[in-house]
Amino acid sequence: MTDLSISEQAGVFFPGVELKSNGLVIDSLNQSEWKECGVFLSRLNGATMFWLGDWANYGETSWGDKYSELIEQTGYNHQTLRDAAWVCNAVTLSRRKDKLTFAHHKEVAHLEPAAQTKWLSTAERERLTTRELRASVKANKIVRDSAATTTKLPGMYSIESLPLTFNKIYTATFNGEDIGECNDTQRLASWIENTQPMVDANRKARVRLALLDGSRSSGA
Repeated sequence: MTDLSISEQAGVFFPGVELKSNGLVIDSLNQSEWKECGVFLSRLNGATMFWLGDWANYGETSWGDKYSELIEQTGYNHQTLRDAAWVCNAVTLSRRKDKLTFAHHKEVAHLEPAAQTKWLSTAERERLTTRELRASVKANKIVRDSAATTTKLPGMYSIESLPLTFNKIYTATFNGEDIGECNDTQRLASWIENTQPMVDANRKARVRLALLDGSRSSGA
C-alpha cells in the first residue's frame, strides 16, 4: 500500500486524496485506488487510539515533568489520553492483534500478559465482539452474545419499545451530547461496532419490504 504523508499546512495525503480536519478531498481515483483508499481509511480509524496511547506514553517517559503542560497545548481530552495510554502500556505492541479493535484490547488490559495473549488470540479466532470477550474473560470460558446479555428490563424486547430503549442507550453513551460533536474516538468506535447488527437488520428489512411491495404491485 502506498505511504501517506502529512503536511501541517494542508493535512494528511494519500495519493489522489487529501484528508482535511473537516472532510475528504478526492482529486482523481480509479476503482482500484478508491478501494485501496477505503481500506487505508478503515485502518487509520482503527489505529488512532493505539497511536495516541503509544504517543502519550512516549511523552510521559521522555518529558515526565513537562508532560501535563505539553498535553494541555495539544488540546486532547485528558481522559481519552489516559485510557489510551493505560491500554497501550498494559498491552504491548507484540501482543496486539491487527484484526481486533482497541476496545477488545481494553477488555484484557487488566490481565497478566499470558492471559492477554490467550484471550486476544481467542477473540480473533472466534470473532468475539467486545461484549462477548468481556463476558468470556469474566466467566473464563467462551460466552456468546445470547449468554452475555445483561438482565432484561420489562418490555425491553418488544418491537414497540425499541425507540425508547435506543434513545436511553444513546443518551447514556454520549451523556446527552450530539454524536456529531463527540470527540471521544473510543466511544464512537464502540457505538459503531455495537449498533451495526441493528443497522444491518434494518437494511435487510427494507430490502425485503421493497421486494414484497413490488410483488404485490405486479400481481395487482
